[in-house]
Amino acid sequence: MMVPSALSSTVHFEDCAELSYWDYRTKVLVLASIPRGAARNYYISLSESERRDYETLTSRLFQRFGSSKHQNLW
Repeated sequence: MMVPSALSSTVHFEDCAELSYWDYRTKVLVLASIPRGAARNYYISLSESERRDYETLTSRLFQRFGSSKHQNLW
């Protein structure tokens, strides 16, 4: 079974977070350090509340860059 890159990356990130016992704040800050290029610009354009809420942040990034067409922008 082929797993889409964005989904695979999300599962990997969640596994790392669990293995490292990251709290909610740490997950948000680590995730915030990953985007580059267009994804970084998009991240910066989000409101502070969107950037600091893990579920909202992952949802926004996946909506914008989750397709295989955009996977190289992360």
